[in-house]
Amino acid sequence: EFIVANDLRLILQQAGYKVIGIADSLEEAAEKIKKDRPDLVLLDIQLKGKSTGIDLARQLKAENIAFVYLSAYSSQKILEEAKTTEPYGFLVKPFRDNDLLVTLEIALYRHKHSLESKTRREDLLHKQLAEISANSSDASQSLLAFARIIQSYIPFDLITSGPRPSEQFQDQGYLRIGYDEYQFIGEDALIVITGLKKNSLSAIVSSGGTDPAGRIYNEISINEKHAVPSLPKILMDTFKLQTYAVFPTVLSNGTSHSGSFDSKSPVNAFSIQFNPDFIRDYRSVLVNRTEKLLDDLDLKPAGQQWFPENIYPFKGDIKYNIMHLKNYMDNDEEDDLLLHEHLFRCLIDFSNVYQKEVLMKVEKLKFSSVSTRKEVYRRLAIARDYILSNYNKAITLAEIAEAACLSVNHLLRTFKDAFNQTPFQFLTMIRLERAQFMLRTSSSTVRNISMEVGFGCSSAFIRAYKRTYSTTPTELLRN
Repeated sequence: EFIVANDLRLILQQAGYKVIGIADSLEEAAEKIKKDRPDLVLLDIQLKGKSTGIDLARQLKAENIAFVYLSAYSSQKILEEAKTTEPYGFLVKPFRDNDLLVTLEIALYRHKHSLESKTRREDLLHKQLAEISANSSDASQSLLAFARIIQSYIPFDLITSGPRPSEQFQDQGYLRIGYDEYQFIGEDALIVITGLKKNSLSAIVSSGGTDPAGRIYNEISINEKHAVPSLPKILMDTFKLQTYAVFPTVLSNGTSHSGSFDSKSPVNAFSIQFNPDFIRDYRSVLVNRTEKLLDDLDLKPAGQQWFPENIYPFKGDIKYNIMHLKNYMDNDEEDDLLLHEHLFRCLIDFSNVYQKEVLMKVEKLKFSSVSTRKEVYRRLAIARDYILSNYNKAITLAEIAEAACLSVNHLLRTFKDAFNQTPFQFLTMIRLERAQFMLRTSSSTVRNISMEVGFGCSSAFIRAYKRTYSTTPTELLRN
């Protein structure tokens, strides 16, 4: 195996890659990775010791490091287990040198752009939510619109919302029954499905209490929390759900509501909600000089109040501080000083990553004024978000440019400068990534998948897929 690994080293070095080392065990590999932090790791399934390459892959995924499997093991069981780690490629030994180099190039490209493609989605989400709020439709239609938007961010099988506390059942919800199909679940529907009487359902709601903070339940914790019949327990049992995430909110008119996302799959999630005053104070510390802060303790930051909401790599200081904060919350500690220290460190980490990412992209734009570069980048980010949200439709350059408030030629000239891709290349990449996921996880035909992700015809999809992944969709399904 060392001879094979050394041959790989020579192939990669001749191709211009820098190889930081070879390891034959998980422990040795983890030590090298911690020391040098590579851009990509080549993994064999079989390692020295009890741990496998799949165990190491889970660590790499948590650290946001790209990896590709190189293995002689290609059984269905191993492939299924390897897929859960979301690798950037899988090559079965023996393989040609060119196959390896092409796989690495694609893996590095996808890893570089996958995080960038997600970072702008939240801005678009805020815009879409604001549009729902501005439309004066009834509550059930607003909830349906919200469900359709949020599905791509938080996959769920059932979403509900209702006032708390309440003496009777007033919740509204939607059960996902198809790709973009939802069945309304109100009081009448729930009575029919559960077989409960209206009075019994109201009694369960009124005695169920309210979670004071966001919480995620599974089948075990829901039974521990709710020994007697409760609305969460009824919903989980009736619709065979494994995860119930509840999030209490206070509306602008002062009323309290309780919402939930429910899934038939087990989910492990953790949420942090920052107090707005704490965010304002943090912003003030960032933008004002120390002398001003000492002179005026209530000094507020000038300009727009903002907090950089984004998708962040779960690694380094961010991972360290969030995990400590999670342990603090899991242990139900009540040390306010320690809590605020953890929150402050998390904000510093988020801001540093955000500023570094934005400034790096802004510098690529060829304008003399910094303010102009920032404004153009902001509009280009909207263009990317528009593509992400409409990749499965027949969108045009004119529509993308209009959404970003740019001319078509201006969009074409600046998009590639900022993101190293043309709009068409980015759209194709998103469609192919979505198609590959559906090929691996659904039972749809190649033709249906090609139509669902936005390709006009299956032949165009097959050509693009083979050009990118060096195989056809049919061959992937067959394997």
